[in-house]
Amino acid sequence: MLNVACAYKTTRERELADRGIRRLRAEHLGGAAWVPVVYTETEYGIFDVEEFAYLSGNPPKCFHGYQPDKP
Repeated sequence: MLNVACAYKTTRERELADRGIRRLRAEHLGGAAWVPVVYTETEYGIFDVEEFAYLSGNPPKCFHGYQPDKP
């Protein structure tokens, strides 16, 4: 959806949007560039790659950033 919106922005609007996205990514995601965004009909979630793998039932053998709760 972001790509569609960006297609109709002016150059100045694109610069501001890009700067805002980079700032938000740095503040909330620790600068991570690759994070899965999962959409359902009514909700969405932004995950760490290791967390998504864990939740999907295919956890990595060694976790580096995400630490799952131990039961």
